[in-house]
Amino acid sequence: MDKNKFKMVRCGTMEKNIFKKMSVVVPTELDFDRAIRFEYQIPNCTLIPDRVCHDDISDIRQKYAVKVMSAGTTLSNKLNDVLHEFPCVRHLDPVYASLLHQRYNMYHYDRAVRQVSVTQTLVNVMSFNYVDLLRKDDDCDSRDKCRSLGVTALARMLTFAKSCIPALNLLDQVREFMASVEDDAAATSLVNKYSDVLPPEKYPFPDIVWEDETADFVDPETLLLVEELDRRYELWLKGGSHI
Repeated sequence: MDKNKFKMVRCGTMEKNIFKKMSVVVPTELDFDRAIRFEYQIPNCTLIPDRVCHDDISDIRQKYAVKVMSAGTTLSNKLNDVLHEFPCVRHLDPVYASLLHQRYNMYHYDRAVRQVSVTQTLVNVMSFNYVDLLRKDDDCDSRDKCRSLGVTALARMLTFAKSCIPALNLLDQVREFMASVEDDAAATSLVNKYSDVLPPEKYPFPDIVWEDETADFVDPETLLLVEELDRRYELWLKGGSHI
């Protein structure tokens, strides 16, 4: 089969309104918080004997490395689910692409998808780097230093995950509206209805957040949240009290 024929077959079988078949639930800020809280839920934690937990630095390193790796994977998977479901603009049927552009501005939609992609990459990179530091950094030679590094890693990943909430909100609005379009005829009719693109201010969208623009920034409230979770977990380890 030649290339041109292959392209024709693909176009002829393409699902026109992709949004109708979306199964993903766009994550919210609460979902991201839960991903971090999960790492401190007692049933999900392996109880380390008190002697090892307080005296063996290698086990302390490993404990935080596992938390960071697990939380990073969870956050990344949530973002990856969104990227898997929401198509690039060029993959949309022309009628539905026109409707999306006229209703929400295709440029905003594309930036939202890119923001989620960038955020997922940053979370993956941070998770890998912090796990590497926790396991190999010679400066991480005390319980307090390991704790500080682990808590900072979790807080930074959560901060970056939350940074794409506006993008996720926009994508969810797009999904809800586009999925409500009954058929091609309705889509064509709506294209004519929304012949003028809505003013950009009605759907404000922030600039994409890049890691080099935020350096080591951690949202103060997010850091306090993770520090409190870690403090309660340590109390449980020492005295067996519940979080």
